Order: sequence, then C-alpha cells, then structure tokens
Amino acid sequence: MQNLDIYKSIFINHPAAMLLIDAVTFKILDANISAEKLYKYSKSEFINLFFTDLFNEEDYKKFQHLLPIYLKEDKVYKSIWPNIKKNKGKFFAELYISEVKYNKTIVKTAVLFDISNKIMAEKDDKNRNYKFHFLTEESYDAIWDWNISLDEVSWNDSAKNMFEIKDCIQMNQKEWWTNNLHPEDKVRVLEKLNSHLNNNGYKWKDEYRFKTGLGNYKYISDRGYLINDENQKPYRMIGAMQDISDIRQHESMLQILNDSLEKRARELAESNEELERFAYVASHDLQEPLRMITSFLQLLEKKYKNQLDSKGNEYIAYAVDGAERMKKLILDLLEYSRVNTATVQKEEIDLNIILADILLTYNNLLSQTNGSITSSKLPVVFANKTQILQVFQNLIGNAFKYKGNEDPVIKISYEEETTFFRFSISDNGIGIDPKFYNKIFIIFQRLHTREHYSGTGIGLSICKKIVEKHGGKLWVNSALGLGSTFYFTLPKILIKNL
Repeated sequence: MQNLDIYKSIFINHPAAMLLIDAVTFKILDANISAEKLYKYSKSEFINLFFTDLFNEEDYKKFQHLLPIYLKEDKVYKSIWPNIKKNKGKFFAELYISEVKYNKTIVKTAVLFDISNKIMAEKDDKNRNYKFHFLTEESYDAIWDWNISLDEVSWNDSAKNMFEIKDCIQMNQKEWWTNNLHPEDKVRVLEKLNSHLNNNGYKWKDEYRFKTGLGNYKYISDRGYLINDENQKPYRMIGAMQDISDIRQHESMLQILNDSLEKRARELAESNEELERFAYVASHDLQEPLRMITSFLQLLEKKYKNQLDSKGNEYIAYAVDGAERMKKLILDLLEYSRVNTATVQKEEIDLNIILADILLTYNNLLSQTNGSITSSKLPVVFANKTQILQVFQNLIGNAFKYKGNEDPVIKISYEEETTFFRFSISDNGIGIDPKFYNKIFIIFQRLHTREHYSGTGIGLSICKKIVEKHGGKLWVNSALGLGSTFYFTLPKILIKNL
C-alpha cells in the first residue's frame, strides 16, 4: 500500500503532463497536476473526456487509425501529435504511451511534453535554409557559409565562376580563402575579421584583393553576418562577395583624371595670377611714358601747327588721338586687373542710393537725349559699393551708348528668390544678335567699329568679373532692333571676408 501511495504521488506531482486512459474506450481515467496546467482542464473535467477529445476533427481523422494500435498493443510508442486545449489553443505534443496496472486494471499511460517552440523553430530554420539555398543559387554574388567550429566553408556556384576555380574541393577550407588574399591586404583583413569574431560583432565588411584560379587579382567587396549559439558564442557566419574590379578601375581612372584636372586648374590659376599681375604692372608702368608721348605731341602741335601743311597736322592729330585711346585702354585694363587683385571690402548698401547717384551723373545726358530711367524700389545688399555702382553705371551707360532712333527708355527692376536677388536693366536700343551673347563679355571683344561707337571693349568684361566676384552671374537677352535686357544676380547672404 505504501508503494502504491509513492507511485500515486509521483504521478500526481510529475513535471510532465500525464494521463491514464482506458485502452478499450479511450476514456480518460485520471490526470495529474501538470496535465491540468497544460490543457487548462480540471481533474473533474478530464474524467468526463475521452482521449480523442484532445484532438480537433481534422487531426483526429489523420491519426484515428493509429490510436487503437498505440492504446491496445503492449508496447511503448513515441510520436508527435497536435493537441487542443480547453480554450481551443493548439500545440504540438511529444507523446509517449505505455501500459500500466491501475486498480488491478491494465490501462495506458500517456506522457506528454509541449514541444511547440521546438517545432516552430525547426520550421523557421527549414524556411531559412530554403530561402538561403534559393538566394545562393539565384544570386550573381559569391555566397559563402562558414562553419566556424569545423572551419569549413561552403560556396554557391557563382563563387566558382567568379574566382574561376575548377577544383572546388579546395574551396571548402577557410585556408583556401586566407591563402589567396593579396599579401598587402592579408594582415589587415584577418586582423579585422578576428577582432569582429572576438568582440562578437554582428556585421563584418571589408574590401580587398583576391587571387583567382588564373593567377590574377580581383577587387572584392565582402560582407558577413555572424550567427551565435544559445551561449552567445559564434558558430556560423554567412556572407556575400561582390566583384568590384570594374568599379575600382573606373575610380582609378577618375582619380587620374581628377588629379590631371586639378593640376591643370592650378596651372591656369597661376597663369591667370601672372597675367593679372602683368596687366596691372604693365598698365600702371605704361602710363608714365604715355603721358610723356602725349605731352610732346601736344607741344609739337602747339609750336609747329602753323608751320606744317595739312598732311603734317593730320598726322599729329592721328598720333594724339591714338595716344588718347591708348591711355583710355590702359586705364580700363588697369581697372579690369584691379577687380581680381584688389581686396574687396563689402558692406550693406542701399541700391536706391546708388541709383540716385547714377541719375545725377546722367542728368545732362537724359536732358540731351530726352531719355528716361525708371526703377522699382531696390533692396539692400551686402557688396562692395564702388564695384556695384560700376556695374549699374556701365550697364546704364551702354544703354545710352547703343540707343536706337527712339528716345532711350531704360527700366530697372529686380525679383527676389530664395537665396539671391535677380536684377534686370532693359533698354530699347539697337539690340544684340544672339550669336554674339558670349563674345560681348570677353575682354577687348567689340561688335562695332570705333567710328560708330567709342570704347575699348572692356566694360562688360569688368561687370562680369565684379558680379562673379560677388558670387553671382551676368547674362543678356536681346535681339537686333528690339533692345536688350541685362540680368545679373547677387546672393542675399554673402560671406563677409571674401
């Protein structure tokens, strides 16, 4: 009797779910505490159930032919069955059925373990392996799977093609990979990989040169993902390799081109600086001998004018005129060189005040030509006052110079954009053929002879230099006989130390 109590106590308190089942009727005769917790049935509810009530209809149909065998034969059976709880929750049970004596009656005992998590994990692992297999076969990348504990590596077919390997067996050892790393990259790559493994990093990435079966090297972009076991120790690493040799070759070619362009840019900058210094020095130093030539020509004209014939006086007039034009050209060249060489001091300036000064300058010319200058209210900008005045003065002066048969009408306006102001100065003058748009901004380039229009061909070049020095752009829109509109931009916020 004492032994029976011990066995009964073991049955009731056993950590595994246990049921006693009638081998003929499949009626549940008893259930332990673990079974009550697992199925959510009380003991009194269990003894009113049949073992088949623990299966849904669909699962019972699948396994009903096996139940009589499990419950009637004198053997121990192990199987995995889907079971249903009281709340209709489904789980997978690992089931052990054996025969025992119960109250002098031979019955079956069912021991059950909930292995749902294990089943789902195996299912997920199976799906992952299927997806991994599919991806490795369809990918153009070299896919590798490194078993760290065995130090074995498996590769997809793309890896064999990428590295032009015929003897694929050699690829199964990590040693094959390490031996084919470029000597100059090997230490760096292995140190980085070992550091990744020792620090239990999740994602590893590197680029290196790798030797192919033909003996040449390819540039490889390699990345791997570490998988840890239940003790958080790395046991597997899966990764992919891309051949980036073409990309590296293009990058190398671009670098060579960039280096060449940078060298050329430096040479051009140095050449421009030398030319600007030469223009400044030449124009500055030429003024003194030119003043002497002009003075002596004027003295010659004054003293011998009445003693020379008309041809002699004509020659002197040509010489004086040439000297004056050369003086003007030198002064303009000096001004042009100053735009780049001089330090530009900027300040906040009200363009309406600038325009008022210009109107005073052109007051007599407006009266003589019956012309007009109209303007919208202009903004305040941060710029060099003298240079911006020069831009407005040159563009307005050109409008008067190249006026047509009608009285000159000059309109000044601006539009505000997010980061800059766009100004426009339009006229009703003779206009410009669009094919000459670029030419007019080049130094010394003129569209008309001096007999028709005076000037040195530097004015617009100076305007362009000034605007670009301030971080803006200058351009024109025009047509012959329809006037011209010059546009230029100035940033709304400028760096004050430029």
